Amino acid sequence: MKIVTEALTVSGDPNHTKQALINIVKNAVEASPDGETVTIEAFARGSEAIIQVTDKGSGIAAEVMGKVGTPFFTTKTTGTGLGLMVTNRIVESMGGKLEISSKLGQGTTVVISFPLA
Repeated sequence: MKIVTEALTVSGDPNHTKQALINIVKNAVEASPDGETVTIEAFARGSEAIIQVTDKGSGIAAEVMGKVGTPFFTTKTTGTGLGLMVTNRIVESMGGKLEISSKLGQGTTVVISFPLA
């Protein structure tokens, strides 16, 4: 395991920020087969703090990607389909952006960008 420490400060409600990050990491862990790695990276890019979460799960089909984040849509056997919608609203309320990219059979990457404080 490689750990790199760099302090990144963003403005926003700490509890909402924590909830957004928990939602993203929980989705990645649940999408990953047993023993697969979930990678979490945080770094500064210009005036933004970037948090990138990558899993090695089954990925999301292109025809489904447009529905991801829609209320009550889920690809899980259990779940409400509200986690990504709530996460996106939290990120946007902090002036940030949430981007999801996925390749079927290879996994998914979620990138959250927040303005640095």
